[in-house]
Amino acid sequence: LETVKMQVGFDCCYVALEDDLAKRRKARLADARERQKAIVNVLPRSGSDFEALTGLYRMTFGYLKAHFDPARDVRHGQLTGKGGYTSRSTSIKGSGPEWPATGKANPDLERNIDREVAAALESVFPRIGLKSFIMLTPEQKRSQLSEMANIILGIRLFNREIGKGGAGLERVEEDASTALVELKETLEAEVADVEDLCLQYQETLVFVHLTRPVAVSSEMAARWADELANRRQYLTYLVALAEDVAASLTRVQTMRDLFAEEVTELRALVGAKATVPKEHVYPKFEAAAVKWLDLVEEHRVVKARQAALADLHERNGAYHGTLSGDSQLALAAKEAAR
Repeated sequence: LETVKMQVGFDCCYVALEDDLAKRRKARLADARERQKAIVNVLPRSGSDFEALTGLYRMTFGYLKAHFDPARDVRHGQLTGKGGYTSRSTSIKGSGPEWPATGKANPDLERNIDREVAAALESVFPRIGLKSFIMLTPEQKRSQLSEMANIILGIRLFNREIGKGGAGLERVEEDASTALVELKETLEAEVADVEDLCLQYQETLVFVHLTRPVAVSSEMAARWADELANRRQYLTYLVALAEDVAASLTRVQTMRDLFAEEVTELRALVGAKATVPKEHVYPKFEAAAVKWLDLVEEHRVVKARQAALADLHERNGAYHGTLSGDSQLALAAKEAAR
C-alpha cells in the first residue's frame, strides 16, 4: 500500500509540475500575442495624429517591458538543488515541496527597468519611426515587434555584462547551473545509498530462503519483500530524476557557452567605438536575447525538478524499514553473498 501511494502521489505531482510549466509558457505567449494585437490594431488617422501615435508608443513600451518580466518569469528565491535528503555522507536540509513564491520588483527597480527600456527603445525605435511603422502590414508589424523586443533585451543584457545596466535581469544562467550541479550530486549520492539498501534486502531475502532461520517468520520475510519492492520503486524515481537533471545540466552548459559567445562577439564589435552599424550589432543583440531566454526557460525546468525531488522526499517520509543493516542476519547474509 505504501508503494502504491508513492507511485500515485509522485506521478500526479510530476505531471502537475509539467502541466504548470506548459500553462505558464502558454500564458506568456498569449500575453505577447494580445499585446501585439492591440498595437497592430491601432490605426492613426495620419502620421500627424499625435494622440494616437503617443498611445501607440506607450503600448509598444509596455509590450517591450513585458517581454521579460522578472516578477513573472523568474520566481524569486535562490535555487538550492537540495530536496531534504540526508545522505550517509552528506547532510542536506531542503526547503519543502512548494516552489518559492513569485515576487514583485520594488519601486526603485521598476524605475530603473523603465529607464533602461525607454533608453533602448528610443535608440532602436525612435518616435519618428512610428510614421513608417503604421504603414506596415499587420504581419510586418508583428515581426518587427518581436525582433525589436529581443534586440532591446539583448542591449540590456549586454549592458549587464559590462556593468552598465541590466536592472532586473538576474543571472539565471549561473543560478540554474549551480543548482543543477548540486541537485545532480544529491541525486547521485542518494541513488548509491538506495542501491546499497536494495542489495542488502536482496542478499538477506536470498539468505533467508536458503537457510530458513527460525528467528525469521514467513510474515517477516514477506514484509521485507514488500520493503524491497518499495525501495526499488523509489530508486526508479530517483534514477529518472537524475537522468532529467543530467540532461538539463548538459543543455544549460551548452546554452551558457552559446550566450557567452554572443556576448564576447558583442564586446569585440562594440568595444570602445562611439557608433557601430546597426546591421552588424542588432542581430547579435537579438541572438544573445534568444539564447538567454532559453536559459530562463531551463531555469523554470530546474525549479520543477527541485520541487519534484522535494515532493518525493516528503512521500518517502512514510517509509519505515524493518531490516537493520547492522543486524546479525543482514551481516551474515552479506558475508554469505561474497
